[in-house]
Amino acid sequence: MLSRHEFDGTTKARAVVIDWCYGFYNHQRRHSAAAGLSPVNYETAALTRGAA
Repeated sequence: MLSRHEFDGTTKARAVVIDWCYGFYNHQRRHSAAAGLSPVNYETAALTRGAA
């Protein structure tokens, strides 16, 4: 948990929060609601469709 950390400044706090977010949420896992794509691939596909 993030509450177990003591931070000397915002830079260190930001790094720990980002690491926690990426560790908590699996960006590679496929999602059935996203046509079997990972969140990153789904977002890329959506942006590509929107630009077309």
